Amino acid sequence: MEQEQQKYIDCAACGVSILEQCAIEDGGKLLCGDCIVKTTKKEVVKAEKISKEKREKEYEIERKKIIAKKKKNGVLILIVAIIIFIFTQWLMSVNQPEPIQSITVDYSKDLYAAKALITIGIYKYTAEMERLPLTLNDLSPQYVRNDLDKVFKTFSYVRLDNGSYELEIIAPTSLTQGGANDEE
Repeated sequence: MEQEQQKYIDCAACGVSILEQCAIEDGGKLLCGDCIVKTTKKEVVKAEKISKEKREKEYEIERKKIIAKKKKNGVLILIVAIIIFIFTQWLMSVNQPEPIQSITVDYSKDLYAAKALITIGIYKYTAEMERLPLTLNDLSPQYVRNDLDKVFKTFSYVRLDNGSYELEIIAPTSLTQGGANDEE
């Protein structure tokens, strides 16, 4: 048997003597197995680092998109709320009832309303003074309205001996006791 002559070479990276057939070519250099493993590990670490940085950048971009979307949604919700508020305010202003017009009562024509107010004035006077007024003029202006003293002459006021009084309308009127005109 012929023995083949084995040729040894030095590793280009670490300088270890290796069989030529065991050497691995990497980038035009002949390297031993250990150096190839080290180079591969370095490349793997470098590739992992690049991959990790790329994933972090993609994650950051996605996170910024989500934050921007949330801010946009928040602004939209605020705008919708403001629009709803403005719309309800507008509806409230459109649907306001007409103001009630004040009604003035002519006590010389509506003597029953005047009699009711005079009666209330007599009760107030009696509650405060603990006696009936001598005349209806004693009620004005503290116990009845000032415009009622003009119609006192259309009433008959009499104090009775038993501590009560009579108040009657002596002027003719065309109004019923409810204050409305008689319909015939």
